[in-house]
Amino acid sequence: MVAKTPEYLVSHGKTGALGRFVSASPERFVRGARVVLQSERGLTLGVVLCEATPQHARLLGAAGLGQLLRRADPEDDAARRQMLGREQQIFDASRSLATELDLPMEILDSELALDGRRVILQYLLAGSCDPAALVQRLAARFEIEVWLENLAAPVPDEHAGGCDKPDCGRANGGSGCTTCGGGGCSSCGSSKVDMRAYFAHLRDKMEEHRTSLL
Repeated sequence: MVAKTPEYLVSHGKTGALGRFVSASPERFVRGARVVLQSERGLTLGVVLCEATPQHARLLGAAGLGQLLRRADPEDDAARRQMLGREQQIFDASRSLATELDLPMEILDSELALDGRRVILQYLLAGSCDPAALVQRLAARFEIEVWLENLAAPVPDEHAGGCDKPDCGRANGGSGCTTCGGGGCSSCGSSKVDMRAYFAHLRDKMEEHRTSLL
């Protein structure tokens, strides 16, 4: 009988995103192990939380699905440290360009992949805009693939229409969202985001987990 390839729940990225990662390593990992991941966000570092179960798969679906390549080593840490200066340069340039182009978006952070090939700009949106010019100029200046991630975008509802594709929100070289086209996609900033619904959702979640002190 062939042994099942282990999967792990791993926290990764600056926002601590949670994903399921299929292991490509013969090593078994325990909670707290630092690992190198390949996901739709690019090559990145992560921290193992636990082995993934069928219940985790049902709850998370395809969200954050990727591959766990190996345990992180000192060379990976050194590569990450070397990226910090370039990451800061991209962040500063993106904020300056957003102001120059008069875009109603607040860029909060940048996250550079471990191999330096891709950057994710995390932002909040205050209105409708087309970020294509911003992405084009950043991609040309830094010779890098640029993705946009709207931190205020609500989780897509599978019954609400839209593209509902794994790369929704991606803007590569100014092409905008690769799946939504010109129809408007809240995750890539081409349509207005209703912040009231977003914060109402957060309040509901807080009420669910609130414990009385009396």
